[in-house]
Amino acid sequence: MTSLLPRVNRGPALSARPFDAPEQLVPHTAGRGYAWSHNGVMIPNLPAPIRFLSMTTGVGASGAPISDILHRPHHVGGPRNRAAVNVSSAATAPGFWRDYRIDTECTLARDGSLLTFGEDVALRGRYPDYHLTTSTPGLDVDVELRCSDVVTWFVHTPVYRHLSLLTHYDGTVTHDGVVHRVSGECAFEHARAMGPYTVTARELRHPWLRMALDFFTYHVIDLNDGRQLLLARVDAEGRIAMSAAFLRSPGGTSRALVDGVDFAVEEYLPDMAVTPDGAPMRLPARFSWRTTSSSPVDIHIEGAVDTPFSWGLGNGYVGGFSFTGSADGSAVAGDTGYVEYIDRRGWRRHAPSQGGRSSGS
Repeated sequence: MTSLLPRVNRGPALSARPFDAPEQLVPHTAGRGYAWSHNGVMIPNLPAPIRFLSMTTGVGASGAPISDILHRPHHVGGPRNRAAVNVSSAATAPGFWRDYRIDTECTLARDGSLLTFGEDVALRGRYPDYHLTTSTPGLDVDVELRCSDVVTWFVHTPVYRHLSLLTHYDGTVTHDGVVHRVSGECAFEHARAMGPYTVTARELRHPWLRMALDFFTYHVIDLNDGRQLLLARVDAEGRIAMSAAFLRSPGGTSRALVDGVDFAVEEYLPDMAVTPDGAPMRLPARFSWRTTSSSPVDIHIEGAVDTPFSWGLGNGYVGGFSFTGSADGSAVAGDTGYVEYIDRRGWRRHAPSQGGRSSGS
């Protein structure tokens, strides 16, 4: 996987072109083509105490330990009838997470115009205009989203596609009765994937039947000048499958760097997190992103996590961080970027075949 992905991934080339595939922004629950899809809205740099806001959904199952709900192996109707939602902010840690039965608790319009998850989350509209509402303990969100055609394709292959659209948001976030009027730029995301559940409806419980993706981190940074920096790394069985930086602006430019981008955890939090299925996970306290001297764009980001982490993004955590550094020759700094972090390395080596406890390293 790590050697094949750079050869077949058309994402970096397509990221330089305007988005022209709105028909792909649908939940992909019908038929046998795709077994998992995802929508996400990630908003950094919000006023305190909110600081960041994320709403992410997972529909179906991919077979990968970084994304599947491994601690709910007996979900009614099997993995294709499973959905999960996470809504998080710095003010509501540990955040909101819930799983759902698609057949009785969700509305997933085939054309993508209406996605509802219980009474908790609703996403209405079609590209380029959406309306996101959430109602979870301590937090209510009501924002209009206007997607641009500035697209970042993290991955574009026949079996997996994952994109992010530079998006303007405007609306309100209400925390404990206090209404915050918010507007700015965010990331609107969609992904879809084939996998083992494309061909089988049975739960794959043995760890060696799961896909190899076992480490993932993703960061969204508002550079305060209209530009947005996206940073992502994915590992498979201890090898880097992708480590990339994407720099984009409302003017229509989008650059993808997939070579010479290094991510490092400089310091971990002192207390180990433990996931609901019993897996210990080290979470970062300080981290860095750097491009090498051969990269056409200079990026150097030093981040310090200063919000609590919330579990429920796939099989990992989301949080916020302050940062300093440089991007494309300009000094940058900010109060709150957005981070996703999932470390399931060692899952196959340590997980029992019948579920239960697992461990990461």
